[in-house]
Amino acid sequence: MFSPFFKLFIFFLVNIINVQSQHNYFRCPYRYESVEESFRENKIIRDLDLDETQIYDNIQFIPLKYPNSDKVTCGAYLTKKATMKEPQVTFDPAGKKKGADKKLFTFMMVDPDAPTPRNATSRSILHWLVVNIKGNNMKTGTTLAKYLPPAPTPNKGAHRYVFLIYRQPKEVASRKTYVTLQERSNFQVTSFAIQNRLSGPLAGNFFNEAVQN
Repeated sequence: MFSPFFKLFIFFLVNIINVQSQHNYFRCPYRYESVEESFRENKIIRDLDLDETQIYDNIQFIPLKYPNSDKVTCGAYLTKKATMKEPQVTFDPAGKKKGADKKLFTFMMVDPDAPTPRNATSRSILHWLVVNIKGNNMKTGTTLAKYLPPAPTPNKGAHRYVFLIYRQPKEVASRKTYVTLQERSNFQVTSFAIQNRLSGPLAGNFFNEAVQN
């Protein structure tokens, strides 16, 4: 039989592991800051005009990985060649609660630095938009904007490419698609969220990319 002291030790150890796991759920891997702290430090919340009253207590981390490239880890620098094809997205904002697979989510990728970081008159370029995602299965969603590879202006500095996940109260009825660059330009993240009554962002990630001639 285990002694009361050993049982107490195991109890505290399990709780420490659970707390640490929960803490890491909102933390950028390999970095000493949370996703929200990274977003604020890199002025993403400000430049995307995210409604801070809608941001959950903590922004979860969205795991992403491009083919033949490193994982996207809150501000990593990636090359144009590495980001030509859409990344693999894995997320679980619904959790493993009963009925979580029936919850609906919106996933988007935007560039707030177009055409250049110093003159972002096209803020933001919509690079990817999928709505009505059931649970964490991206394949169940409706794609309103197909993946558009990053194309930062050469020799004008790095662009931030931001990924966001919002929760939907119901199915997004809009069937508007974004195909041309003109249709994708000046996409307003917060306006879209308010119009469709989205909550969040509850998860995020981003990377930087620059082109030097």
